[in-house]
Amino acid sequence: MNLENNYPRFLWVISRGMLGTGISFFVVSLGMGLYTCIFVHRCVVADGTVVRINPVQDTENDTVNYAPVFTFTATDGQAYTLTSGVASNPPGFVVGQQVKILYIKNDPSGARLVVCLMQIVDYRGWPLRG
Repeated sequence: MNLENNYPRFLWVISRGMLGTGISFFVVSLGMGLYTCIFVHRCVVADGTVVRINPVQDTENDTVNYAPVFTFTATDGQAYTLTSGVASNPPGFVVGQQVKILYIKNDPSGARLVVCLMQIVDYRGWPLRG
């Protein structure tokens, strides 16, 4: 077997593998972006308050992260208290901080804090008009 003759074929296979991987990541990111856009479009915006910060033990890295616990009142008049699924160290919120909450009207228990990119979207006036 001559390595020089197989080298172009090897490069072709590797380049097609990389192209396939890139396309796969692109398709997955489009799906995640579409899911987020649909969620934001269907959501109701509510004002909430961080009521405490829960420590969350990260056993893999042997560290402690902090997840905000927030409360808000849904359009049905019922108050909900939920823990964010995202924790950080140092804490990203302080007790008493006012926050924006997104939730689907018929499922307030699935509420999410408005953070990161969503705040930029709100700054531009779309879609968080409440």
